Amino acid sequence: RRSAIEPHEQDQYPEAVDVLIDAARDALEFLASKSPSSFETWLETLATSEVPLLRRLAIHATTVHPSLSADDRLKWLLTRIGLHEFSEHHEVHRAVALSYIDAGDTVRQAVIDAILTHQLPAIKDWTAEEITTRSHFDWLSWLLRAKPDCAAAKAALMPIKEANPDWRLSEHPDF
Repeated sequence: RRSAIEPHEQDQYPEAVDVLIDAARDALEFLASKSPSSFETWLETLATSEVPLLRRLAIHATTVHPSLSADDRLKWLLTRIGLHEFSEHHEVHRAVALSYIDAGDTVRQAVIDAILTHQLPAIKDWTAEEITTRSHFDWLSWLLRAKPDCAAAKAALMPIKEANPDWRLSEHPDF
């Protein structure tokens, strides 16, 4: 139910469990700055959990990881979590946007490749090709929102925009 792990305006009416989520988030952020070895242990434990909320906490924690570069954070996301799980949607989008800006060309291209190779099944009135193309459009547009001068994302997005000139990125594609 909670829209974001970080403080967010959409979560202005917290429930009792939100206190625990905030405490876990704050504890991870504290460990990141004060006890990197404990932080690494918790990060691994949370990332490998089958509980989506715990994986969301891990993804958020990577955004405050003191010793990971932007490249390392994106590589971690690609190898440990992936970009396309529904439960972690917001945290993944936010983490990618925060790191994509400073990432090197090779890692940015790896993110683009992960986006473009992902295929979705048909749903309701959308064919598999349509929903996949829309997902690619949303992701590539999100990358360009983070780094407007990224030539690789522009090049990948161009044929999709040409085929779908009326498509616009939603106001909050991370939710």
